Amino acid sequence: MSTIMGIKTNNIVILGADKRLSTYQNKFVSDNSDKIIVVNNHLAIASAGNAAIQKAIEIDIGNLEKEKHLLFIEDGLEVIINLFKKLEDAKAKTVLSCSSYVILGGLDRKRDMKLVSVSYSHGQLQYSEAQANIIIFPPSDVSMKKCLEIYVENYNLYPEIMIEKTVEDISDISAVVSRCGNKWIYDNRSKQSKKIDF
Repeated sequence: MSTIMGIKTNNIVILGADKRLSTYQNKFVSDNSDKIIVVNNHLAIASAGNAAIQKAIEIDIGNLEKEKHLLFIEDGLEVIINLFKKLEDAKAKTVLSCSSYVILGGLDRKRDMKLVSVSYSHGQLQYSEAQANIIIFPPSDVSMKKCLEIYVENYNLYPEIMIEKTVEDISDISAVVSRCGNKWIYDNRSKQSKKIDF
């Protein structure tokens, strides 16, 4: 598993991810995997772990009858919860045997900025709103403690390129994280978002 992260400030929400795709045995496949799904101007979803889950989320969002600009955090979360329920009902053991991690970022239905983390591991689906305004899911070969140290240091020293620098620094100590990645930024002042490759 590679790394995904999110941060929320008074005015912005940012999601970030590296681009490495690896096998379940952590063997390199490519550095061209886009792990951020942009749903609309005010909602994006970053995922790590099982790539099949990301693809299924994209398909399920695409199949929603609601117009895409009317989707908010709650809608994205509902899609993910329903997806895992369908997989459990279908006894899709192969797909469910691999851990999956998701961060939803953007606006909720009240138009408040939010970050929500979702994890599926060992048969358990858990989700919660970020309490500390940051979320990071570490790669499989680096501890959460070390990733948080890197994240906090870069937040303090390099706030403008914190996501890029954090991905780069984690890639220096992880075999499953690439130095390249992308980030999605929603600015609540302008009500605009953009996705940037780095």
